[in-house]
Amino acid sequence: MIGRFFVELATCWAIFLAVTGVYLWWPRTLARLKGVWWPRFRAQPYVVVRDIHTLTGIWLLPVLILILVSGLIFSLMWGASYHGVAFVTDAYAVRFDPPKSVPIDVSTTASLDSIWMNANGHHELQRTSIHLPQHDQDSFIVETGGNLGASASDVLVLDQYSGDLLLHKRLSELPVMAQITSWAYPFHVGSVLGITTKIIWLIASLVLALMPITGIAMWLIRRRPHTLGFPRTYEAATPKWLVFLMVMFGVVLPAAGVTLAIAAMREWWVSRR
Repeated sequence: MIGRFFVELATCWAIFLAVTGVYLWWPRTLARLKGVWWPRFRAQPYVVVRDIHTLTGIWLLPVLILILVSGLIFSLMWGASYHGVAFVTDAYAVRFDPPKSVPIDVSTTASLDSIWMNANGHHELQRTSIHLPQHDQDSFIVETGGNLGASASDVLVLDQYSGDLLLHKRLSELPVMAQITSWAYPFHVGSVLGITTKIIWLIASLVLALMPITGIAMWLIRRRPHTLGFPRTYEAATPKWLVFLMVMFGVVLPAAGVTLAIAAMREWWVSRR
């Protein structure tokens, strides 16, 4: 659980740094190419590292945001909140509250082979998972999808005794939150369009791992000898809009909000002393 919290914390701050990075990069004129859209390799070391750090992130920004945001659904705090809302609004009703089976003869239940054949007769099964019934009135739940796109494009519910089809829902017929959940894993791992997106996602992941290194390199290059290189204290009052944005950031991404609250309390304690 502790590990999952720190993974979520890193994800939240990565989203924050991606957004603020775009703000810092945003050029005064889009007509320039060098330093704005193309790195300057024949420049001073700081400029070269800065361009590599900034432009690789800008080029792959949509992919990076997809990887980070889709991963939040599987996180500890944000994911639990999301799934809690989905349960309350019955977005997962097909999966967790499907039509009940009629126990005519409890000693005789449909076999997995018959369930597969019956489900395949209504929809061609490709990448499929079958959830087995646990109680007398539970039903078989068959989730199937292709090698591309969402993880489950169709959900079929079949009676555990007769094997008859009780419900068939396509992804577009499910609530929006259920659709987002079905798309989250393919977007997170890059399997949306097969090998093409997997390669792009791999490059984006390597860039994401490289950016802290280039960031540290920029700090070391600019740091004066025998100093830590931290920026000077900001004496002016903090703008209200910035405070509002930071508060909203902490609310929308609660793991980051916890660390913001701890930092704020520490600053208050230090200032009081």
